[in-house]
Amino acid sequence: MWSWSRPFEFFFAFTQWWWNECCALMPGHFATSGETLPKRRVVIAPNERFVQISLQADDQTTLFVEEITWADYSRDGLNGLLARAKALSEPYRYAVSLAFSHCVAQKILVPQKASAQAFDIICDEVRRKTPVKLEELFIGYHVELLPAGKAELRYLVAPRTLLDRLMTQLHLTDADLSHLETVPAAGERPAAVAYRPSGRRSDLFRNTGMALAAVAVVSLCLAAAIVYSRQAARIAEMTAIADRLAGQSRQSGDRAKSLMDSMDDARRLAVARQAPGTVAIWSEVTRALPDSTYLTELVVDESSVKLSGFSDSVADVMAALEASSLFSHPTLSGPMTRQPESRKQSFTLVAGLRQLRIPDGGRE
Repeated sequence: MWSWSRPFEFFFAFTQWWWNECCALMPGHFATSGETLPKRRVVIAPNERFVQISLQADDQTTLFVEEITWADYSRDGLNGLLARAKALSEPYRYAVSLAFSHCVAQKILVPQKASAQAFDIICDEVRRKTPVKLEELFIGYHVELLPAGKAELRYLVAPRTLLDRLMTQLHLTDADLSHLETVPAAGERPAAVAYRPSGRRSDLFRNTGMALAAVAVVSLCLAAAIVYSRQAARIAEMTAIADRLAGQSRQSGDRAKSLMDSMDDARRLAVARQAPGTVAIWSEVTRALPDSTYLTELVVDESSVKLSGFSDSVADVMAALEASSLFSHPTLSGPMTRQPESRKQSFTLVAGLRQLRIPDGGRE
């Protein structure tokens, strides 16, 4: 028996599915402001030898800590430790945070009125400091309102390729993580941002959402037309003919555009192969630097790379860069100071890029 509620049930079910798909398509490298650190958090801190899993309180008190070698690490073992963390966290809920050693944390002071454009301000700052495309980065940020009409934008940047590789090794998915944080020096508080993406959408995704909404409305209209009109089949046939004709009319333009795009890609590729790629430079820096070193800034230009950060031995950093196949003649561009708390030396140095051709397999 026909019921008027059936078309509406179909429409609501389709709308819910469409919304879930839109959320699933959101760019995972954008995270928004929120609490920087929850009341209880399980910190997963991997290094070369083992994976340290600890339960931390918001005052940095360690409630328990376990170290698992990579050979013994498994998802089942992680689930067991998460169950233990849940029992110890009562009455608070715990969140899972990944300590990533290749994060760069920075902050910007802006007027409170500009905090609504926090994301755009941070993106402009990242573009200014590095030529890496935003699509290749995880960018998370936190907005903290200050007195006197000021706001502090704290943001964290990490290479998406290295982050995805580490999460695969740890058998983690995006849904498992709540926060991403830096690896702090002894006695310091880590910089942390929310990992999950928010409702912010780029123009592309906003237009896609509008297009999907239009498809949902058209689908509902077609469903009603099929039930109440014998002309639905004829309408569908005419629509198919129109789409086919429109597709044929676009083919010649698409072929010409494809040819021009191929020529532009060939020219760009010929230029790009004359120097090391940005991703190759980033990966080489990560490989070459000693484990005791972490960076606060990495700037790449046409002929050199500038690095700022902290290390137990700046001499070891310069020796590692000199031995690299991509860098040459590292020199200090600023004074070195030693941090009283961590005993690490702060440094800023510039290294030249060796003029080597990158093999075809080394480009992304």
